[in-house]
Amino acid sequence: MVTILLVDDDANLLFLVEEYLRSVFPDPHFEITVADNGKDGLEKFKKLNPDIIVSDFRMPGMDGLEMFERILALCGEENVPGFILTSGYDKFAIKRRLCEYPAVSFLPKPYELLTLARIIFAKLVGKEGG
Repeated sequence: MVTILLVDDDANLLFLVEEYLRSVFPDPHFEITVADNGKDGLEKFKKLNPDIIVSDFRMPGMDGLEMFERILALCGEENVPGFILTSGYDKFAIKRRLCEYPAVSFLPKPYELLTLARIIFAKLVGKEGG
């Protein structure tokens, strides 16, 4: 079973991305779960241990990067899931911070859903191959 966790405080975007990914990955071996903030995303990570996490950067409470750092502390660098961070804010500063974390891909908003699906697929293939 492949589990994808989507974390975003924009309910409309979250619904759109979830529905699109369900159409792209219709196989019953794919499970897609959503969370509307970083704290809820971290709790769902602990329960589900997803293969891929797609998270918005800027959210109230716990942002996406803080959530990733907590996940990294929990599972270690070798076992961290594929992580895709999305944001429409201060892209240069975010990319600079992400240089420390090669497991994280950055996808600037607005993004095409096909691009997101391709990144997810590449991360899944990379996990199997290495």
